[in-house]
Amino acid sequence: MKRWQSASDVRPRPARTNSTPKVELLRYVEVPRTTGRMLYARKKNVLHHYVFDTPDADNGRTIGYRDRIQMYLSWTDGVRRHEVLTVNQGDSVLLYSPAPESVPERQKSVNEFVRNLIGRILSIFGRFYTQEQQKRMGELRNTSRAEVVATLGERQQKLISIDNLVTAAEKQGLGYASSLVNYVLDLASAQNRGVWLQTAEHNVGFYDRFGFQVVGQYKIGELNPTWTEGLITEYILLWEP
Repeated sequence: MKRWQSASDVRPRPARTNSTPKVELLRYVEVPRTTGRMLYARKKNVLHHYVFDTPDADNGRTIGYRDRIQMYLSWTDGVRRHEVLTVNQGDSVLLYSPAPESVPERQKSVNEFVRNLIGRILSIFGRFYTQEQQKRMGELRNTSRAEVVATLGERQQKLISIDNLVTAAEKQGLGYASSLVNYVLDLASAQNRGVWLQTAEHNVGFYDRFGFQVVGQYKIGELNPTWTEGLITEYILLWEP
């Protein structure tokens, strides 16, 4: 596999001890409570703010309902796929995806069917989105997709991805997120695969501790005259064994 960095560039991952939090698979029964505890992260997410807090937003409850339902369905599907990791039954949660080339074709078909079903359920909320919200959704989707393709290309098929990582507000600083990331990196090492993710600038330092490097970036809001809070930069990070 082609390397993006030399061995001398890789920083040692955070050390693990006998007191390292135990990583387990999230269970269906834990999804409802976990969803409720993690919604705060959506409200703090700058991309969520950009897409939904538009000048023409009605500030109703629709977005809150959608966030809860989307998160619930996404994590429930992740539990079905055995791809949601947790510490302490939902105190910290990581959703990841295996390398696409490693997923059997039959499983891919089932996953695609469920993903489309979830999409149809969430499309109910489409009628409530304003024109500017729809415009910004499209901008984010297209810009992100284009940069991922330009940065990773066909290599994305060989990489594991970290899709979501969130820790309950009152449980931060206890090493839970680090344990979850280390678990995925151990999994990737066993398969001799890299791991990639997208994240905001303020999270880059956290992932740098594990040896992730910035390999791409894109900006949101650059050409939008209705956005006056400054450009939003998202980063594509890559870790290699």
